[in-house]
Amino acid sequence: MPKVTGLKFAKTNYIYYFKIDNKIRLKKGDICLVKTAIGLDLGKVVIPYKYIKNSEIDTPLKNVIRKANKEDFKKLEIIKQDEIDALNICKEKIKKFKLPMKLVYVK
Repeated sequence: MPKVTGLKFAKTNYIYYFKIDNKIRLKKGDICLVKTAIGLDLGKVVIPYKYIKNSEIDTPLKNVIRKANKEDFKKLEIIKQDEIDALNICKEKIKKFKLPMKLVYVK
């Protein structure tokens, strides 16, 4: 039975499960670095750990890389600013070209 932690990511309400090894100690509210289908991301721990049966796993679990460090948070701030800049550029283009669309968010 793998040991997993439940994480939430920005702009989602869904809990995603990642495998953790016994060297990593996580508690509720910790932020950790994981590799997702779209790249590296930071997730907030909502379920510190639990064991699940292999039969309950429907897709291969990815691993928690580590608890987030200061460097990870600095990179996150840069990414957040880039997202704001991209959002503004997209809004300008939508307005300029009179596109019939509504921009929700960028990532």
